[in-house]
Amino acid sequence: MKLIVLETDIDDMDMRLFGYVQEKFFEAGAHQVIMLPAYGKKGRPAVRLQVLCKPELKDTLKQLFFTETTTLGVRSYETQCEGLEVQF
Repeated sequence: MKLIVLETDIDDMDMRLFGYVQEKFFEAGAHQVIMLPAYGKKGRPAVRLQVLCKPELKDTLKQLFFTETTTLGVRSYETQCEGLEVQF
């Protein structure tokens, strides 16, 4: 199944807001929301926010990055999800 990965690195947002942001993405139809530790400019601690979704939700979920986080840009790419019990 073809899916879209949307991601960004955020180093200037209060960490306590990420739970709220995760809920917003799930409410909008995201299949998976992952937050990974990362490093930003000048070695600042950051969070890589990664969202997995169906292609038809790409634009809606991309807009959420801009309205619900402090990001200035979002990376996106296609991926394949394969397995015996892939359900969306």
